[in-house]
Formats: sequence, structure tokens, C-alpha cells
Amino acid sequence: MAWVSMSPILLVVAFLTTAVVRRELHSAFMFYGILFSEVVNKVLKHTLRESRPDASNREDFGMPSDHAQVSQFFAMYY
Repeated sequence: MAWVSMSPILLVVAFLTTAVVRRELHSAFMFYGILFSEVVNKVLKHTLRESRPDASNREDFGMPSDHAQVSQFFAMYY
């Protein structure tokens, strides 16, 4: 479970390393797109303040979904 919680950090390091080593704009745009998507997601969560279902034991807001938004970004980018 600890490795799963480290995945966002590992993704950032992987994208930055790829952008620096390859020196391609594609890698940099992908990184900045994901970063922008995360910022928009946080702003929307705090603007909409949609609660999670009752069965959930998480305290943060539920909508928009983080993984759904990142999946949409990947689908639209490629």
C-alpha cells in the first residue's frame, strides 16, 4: 500500500526525468497538462463541494473524480 501512495511522486519524477533526458516538448506538455489538470480538479472540488457517498470513509469532496479527470486528460491528449 505504501508504494501506491508514492505513485504521484514517482510519476512527477518520471515525467521530469523524461523531459530533461529526451528534451522533447511532448514530455514537457504532458507533465504540464497533468499538473494543470490536478490544479483544476482541486479548484473544482472546493468550488462544487460535492460530498462523497455515505458508504465512503474519506473526508474530502468527491466530485469531480481525480482518476476520471486524469483519464480524460490522457484520452484527449492522445
